[in-house]
Amino acid sequence: MWFLTNPALLRTEIEGIEGLAETAPWLKKVSTHTAPGFAVGVSFDIEVDGELKPFVLEYPAQFPATPPSIKPRDGKRYSEHQYGDGGELCLEWRADNWDPTVTGAMMIGSVWRLLSGEVAAPDRPAAVPSAHFQTEGQKLRGADFRFILTPGLKAIVGSLEQGKIYKARIGETHITDGAWIAHVEGIEFAPGEAGHDPSLPAWQSLLSDGVLRRLDGAGGIAASREALEQAFFGDDPDRLAPQEREAVRWFILTDGASLFAHWTVNGPEGWRVWTYRTVDMSTNETRLPARHEMLATKKVGVVGCGSLGSKIAAMLVRAGVRNLVLVDGDVFKLGNLVRHELDATTIGEHKAKALRERLRALAPKVQVTARSGLLGGQESSGYTAVVMDDLATCDLIVDATADAQCFNFSASAALTARRIFIWAEVYAGGIGGFVARLRPDREPPPHAARNQYLAWCRERGVPWLADGTAYEARHGEDAPLIADDADVSLIGAHATRMGIDALTKVESAFGHPAYAIGLAASWIFREPLDIWPLDFSPESVWPDVQPAPASEDDINYVLNVLGLSRDAD
Repeated sequence: MWFLTNPALLRTEIEGIEGLAETAPWLKKVSTHTAPGFAVGVSFDIEVDGELKPFVLEYPAQFPATPPSIKPRDGKRYSEHQYGDGGELCLEWRADNWDPTVTGAMMIGSVWRLLSGEVAAPDRPAAVPSAHFQTEGQKLRGADFRFILTPGLKAIVGSLEQGKIYKARIGETHITDGAWIAHVEGIEFAPGEAGHDPSLPAWQSLLSDGVLRRLDGAGGIAASREALEQAFFGDDPDRLAPQEREAVRWFILTDGASLFAHWTVNGPEGWRVWTYRTVDMSTNETRLPARHEMLATKKVGVVGCGSLGSKIAAMLVRAGVRNLVLVDGDVFKLGNLVRHELDATTIGEHKAKALRERLRALAPKVQVTARSGLLGGQESSGYTAVVMDDLATCDLIVDATADAQCFNFSASAALTARRIFIWAEVYAGGIGGFVARLRPDREPPPHAARNQYLAWCRERGVPWLADGTAYEARHGEDAPLIADDADVSLIGAHATRMGIDALTKVESAFGHPAYAIGLAASWIFREPLDIWPLDFSPESVWPDVQPAPASEDDINYVLNVLGLSRDAD
């Protein structure tokens, strides 16, 4: 407690308040007491316009680093600048502008100025101007029911025909701590013609039927089922059949700018109505560089949806990529939770398919092809061919498997289709990792680059720990060293940055095509964030996508094998 470590300050505080009481006729009945939690409290009355109003000042345990609180002792509301009945007064000094030199006596003086200022203008309930600014989060703390107004929805409601009734599907998600978040999933503009909000990603939510109508004065309609039905169907009672009207749970009103959402349910005591607080997100906030816009036109293949690959895929989607191919045959297990993009709701699912749904929930209009098989594993040749064909359509292929066989296949897809190739590994034991970027005709082909990388590791003169087999490594009798989420995230972030750079820039911001990144003082690394750049020599070339013209003999040979002739269709 502050007064135990600094009793002189306590003396100064109490004497300052007592001195104020001797000089200020409006301050009455000052007494000091011990508040709950072994805190110091000061009770006092303030006389305003002939009336005594009782308050208590309580010093916090961390005073003077944090401000005291002053609230009524009788649980009443005495000011417009107060947090509800019996709540704390919002004074000149608060948490957002606190100065440790402010004293309790100064706080009590602030109470007098607030209350006397409001009494001086009884026709204006808040005569004392407010200096208090609330963030949107503060305003919404007491709103358990919230409706999202997105840029896409605002554009839609602004274009709706005045007075016309539109059927709508409303999605709702229950968030922990009691909050329900609702949004417009789709609007039916004509039978069979549904419009969807382009601002929202896809996520799991409860769907209900609703109606949407644009009316002048929409905000003045009472929040009752009868008033809402009158506003929607009073001038056209046959608009919906009785069973359809009974199924309507949501009534959404708009004046073209604002939104007023009401949810209704019919219970034993009749219809109940909940009005949702609109959370206005209609301002389109740009939080990405302008050049990232082109990522929406790119397609990326990620081979390996483990901890590293899942993070790379999620970062790419957050950066603007909207089309992906995911390849992984593994199932998400309990142990994967410590360093994976997925969470406990997907335990037991195939990683590729679960990650597909995760990516769709991160951004709107995300298209994902998920292949739940092992590339280079014991799979059919037909499956392998399909995956290779999928990867060949990508602008960028990422290998995040740390598996030599998977590398060979994904690298071959990049080589034959002449696609940008990135491979990334987290070294055993979380000591660091490796990222490399290979562009057709600017760096060597992937297989040649890998051979150079392996030779470079052997030439360091230190036993190589980066075997790429697992994130775990044993050192003598010690417990295994394991890469944690921060280790994997850091390597994934560097790999993602190199991929975005390769997709959006002609001249790379990276001075080298590959980097070994240290996260611990081990192997060649002297300390965390010890970076070793690596350059490749152009020992071989990328093949041309367009093969050389076939000779007449070659054409005839192929036709003969296929049992065709030149005259065949």
